[in-house]
Amino acid sequence: MAFPVLFLTIALVAGIAAASSLHFPPAFVLAGTGAVLAAAWIFFGRRKSKAAFLLLLAAAAGLGAGTFSTFDRIYEKNELRNLPTGEYLDFAGTVFRSPAPGLEHDDIYLRVESVGIRGSDRPMRGRLRVSVKHSGEGAKLPALLVGDRIRLSAQIVPPSEYRNFEEPFSATYLKTQNLHILGSAKSPYLVERIGTDRRFFHLRWISKLRQACLRRIEQSFAAPGSPGGISPEGAIFEALVLGERSRMDAETTLALQKTGLYHLFAISGAHIALVSALLFFFFRFLRLSERPSYALLLVLLVFYGLLVEGRASVVRAVIMAAAFIIGKLLWKDVHLLNTISLSALAILCVQPYQLFDAGFQLTYAATLGLILFFPSIRSVLPKLPFKIEELFALSIAAQVAVMPIIATTFHRVIFSGLILNLIGIPLVTVVMAAGYVFLPVAFVFPFLAGAAAEGLAFLLRVFLASTRLLDGLPFLSSRIPTPPGLMVIAYYAFLLLLLLPSRFARSRRIAFLGFAASLAILATYPFSSAVKDLTITVIDVGQGDSILVEFPGKSKMLVDGGGLPTGTFDVGESVVSPFLWDKGIKKIDRLVLTHPHPDHLNGLTAVARNFRIGEFWEGTPAPEDPRYRLLQDELRGVVHRRIVRGFGQSLGGVDIAALAPAVSSETDSPDNDSSLVFRLTYGPTAFLLTGDIGREIEKEILAAGIDVRAQVLKAPHHGSDSSSSEEFLAAVRPEYVVISAGRGNRIRLPHSDVLTRYEKCGARILRTDHQGAVEFRSDGRRLSVRTSERRPPGKTGALAGESDGTLTFDLTSLVHYHLHRQMNIGKIVAAVVLLAVGASLSAQDLASAARKEKERRAGLKDKSSVVVTNADLTQIKKKAAIAEAKNEAQEQPAAAEGEPAELVKKPTAVPAEPDEAVVVDTAFNVEALRAELQDKYNRAKEHLDYLNLKMRALRQQFFSFNTMESKAKVQQDIAKTNTDIQAAVADEAGLKKELEDFASQNPIK
Repeated sequence: MAFPVLFLTIALVAGIAAASSLHFPPAFVLAGTGAVLAAAWIFFGRRKSKAAFLLLLAAAAGLGAGTFSTFDRIYEKNELRNLPTGEYLDFAGTVFRSPAPGLEHDDIYLRVESVGIRGSDRPMRGRLRVSVKHSGEGAKLPALLVGDRIRLSAQIVPPSEYRNFEEPFSATYLKTQNLHILGSAKSPYLVERIGTDRRFFHLRWISKLRQACLRRIEQSFAAPGSPGGISPEGAIFEALVLGERSRMDAETTLALQKTGLYHLFAISGAHIALVSALLFFFFRFLRLSERPSYALLLVLLVFYGLLVEGRASVVRAVIMAAAFIIGKLLWKDVHLLNTISLSALAILCVQPYQLFDAGFQLTYAATLGLILFFPSIRSVLPKLPFKIEELFALSIAAQVAVMPIIATTFHRVIFSGLILNLIGIPLVTVVMAAGYVFLPVAFVFPFLAGAAAEGLAFLLRVFLASTRLLDGLPFLSSRIPTPPGLMVIAYYAFLLLLLLPSRFARSRRIAFLGFAASLAILATYPFSSAVKDLTITVIDVGQGDSILVEFPGKSKMLVDGGGLPTGTFDVGESVVSPFLWDKGIKKIDRLVLTHPHPDHLNGLTAVARNFRIGEFWEGTPAPEDPRYRLLQDELRGVVHRRIVRGFGQSLGGVDIAALAPAVSSETDSPDNDSSLVFRLTYGPTAFLLTGDIGREIEKEILAAGIDVRAQVLKAPHHGSDSSSSEEFLAAVRPEYVVISAGRGNRIRLPHSDVLTRYEKCGARILRTDHQGAVEFRSDGRRLSVRTSERRPPGKTGALAGESDGTLTFDLTSLVHYHLHRQMNIGKIVAAVVLLAVGASLSAQDLASAARKEKERRAGLKDKSSVVVTNADLTQIKKKAAIAEAKNEAQEQPAAAEGEPAELVKKPTAVPAEPDEAVVVDTAFNVEALRAELQDKYNRAKEHLDYLNLKMRALRQQFFSFNTMESKAKVQQDIAKTNTDIQAAVADEAGLKKELEDFASQNPIK
């Protein structure tokens, strides 16, 4: 077999992928792997090579699953991950990587040894990245090197986990980087160097050299007025030669990503190949023979990998090159598929989470594309001057291999890179070659550094100008929704079939047609994003608002786009747009800005850039705001509408009514009270979207006599105490209140008093900072609710009974419960049997079991997937009155959905009134009232149980604190909770008496 390592690596990858989804117990997997290896050895001893190799592949898959499961379990159990977010703690440890300079902050990478909590140091081990903000007073970090022992104070910040029904990107990112937590420090003064760990003396020397190179580049390309103190050309140069991309500005990064040239700035295989070529040229000049040249090249490449400090892309490239060089030293012929497979095998065995890193996928896909397709593509291209056909063949081979990955990960299809690479690659090659000469010259002859930097800056400006050559042809780089998985599989299947030998000419022609069709479908994304029901999703954008409304059919409306007031992180580009792409959306028919504040406005600019926009709706403009002007630049040619009270429109059977502002003019102040307020009505279901209005506007709306009743209320102003007055809530009478707020936000929203008011009005509270994104679906009769909150594996997560008699049956959770939590064969068999039996049960039986389980575990309030009936008591009373007036019920009909069969009667002769297919008699009216009282009592009892649990937790917290200040704060919470408990006890007692009185007056017949 020419490349057996390739098949072993594929098996390892399959094992890692399976373990990431099914969560195998490490001990169980590793024991099974050992048994399979023993069987393989037995078959090999009996000269049954094929069977032995198949078993070896199975063992490789088991090794991948066991390695991943072990790594994941160790990572999840790390103590640092349990530290409370939002608190400032003292950390002591050793710097394991040179600090990374940035435009607004510098990053420190710390191997933690101890954590100061409440005045005492506790030994803890793990990896921490702290972002130290640049000081306005000119304070700078101490000159830190790898091996320095430091102490710093930092606030634990949650990773940017915007939970929108997908695996949070930051969770995977932290694992691929082997970081356990993130921190933030307000000033360099909070960082103190306390010593040196001599065990890192060799890495310290390399770190010192790297820092010296960065300082020399910063001095040569100095730009005091620019962020980070370095010119854009200098930031690009240090990215090219040292892999430090943290000082590249957002505009340059976006231009490179758009044109497909960003890969030139991630030090990877191309850079290592260039460095190797330069070194080989130098060795030839010194007349070194081949084997010493390979040995010396291996040493220098390892040194270069250490100089750029082990960035993942560099490690991959160096390992790939090292595998090839070692093979050349040991054997005469080396198959490239074996060498790159061996490098992937080594990386994944040490760090299995690299498989889910986009850089890992792109590196190996591009390399495989070059190996497999470059010779064939070059053979069909005509000869061109300067061997341009080879450069073009390289671009095509790499592009076809990585296109689905780029489309899935970055939602972009790029063809412009095929052309621009012809300019970019030679320019970057010249800059890098000159750069590796520039650095030593700058140290030896500093007076020449300035002139050399000017020449390099000119080349880089030419390169940046080349990225704008095809701006007039936007179809060469377009944004697309996430392609379906089957589409990606078909693309790669047809691509690999092109490698069939020439004797399969007919099959190759069919494969080519299939590949061309797959490429066309991938690039154009012809799939529809139509929905059957009205779907409203409050997107998790942190501290801000963004709401997607999908009307029955194809129409979409996005209300606000979230956004951060400061910083370079773009919520619209990195959170809202990916969420829309994952839903298959390409066009936003109505883009709405409720009011031009950063947490509503800033994310819309990226959305307007990435999607086709039908109309733009706004209340009060802000022409003086530069962020607002950027949005308007992206909306050129789009129809603008100024929305005020009285505006109405119907889309897909849903009525949209604007309730505020009353009037709007150019002179109006774009403040919270100028927010657009919408009421969306679909049958008996209503949604109220309130922007950031305050109490005055709430009173104004009520005074105007406008109907504001709604099952779902988007909390005004993120749950601020300046909104949600008791009068307003009494008029809305919401069943659900959704609060869009950021986790650990500094303004401490939602306010506790507002939460109390929501609870008093009987609404269920859903919060994006707790549950993530919240989705409502309505078919015009029923309302279903879904959140991003991940339910714990187990029976409660697997079976969830619903109030209308329907059932959510979560197969994955049920399997997870038995496979992940239980570790013996008997229970695994029990899981399979349970699934088989469960598939044959009726929905009614399952719903009954689910209700009993929910009653038994009333303390667990996990309702992330709930379906409820949308009928209210008013409609029930109306039906009862009709039945009583007609008084002609003769026989027992089939039960309507959600109504008891034994209490529903149907008239035999009189036709039903409009929208009254079912008539309910007075007995049902009594039972409905009894059910309503029972429901109120149950909710009051649940609330009292919750308060008692809260009191118990507060008392434990009180005794765990050591300082009087902390105890005093907890004591205040205990006093307030005690008051709430007394009120809840009184409410429960009153409802219990009311229920008993009702039962005595209306005995069950």
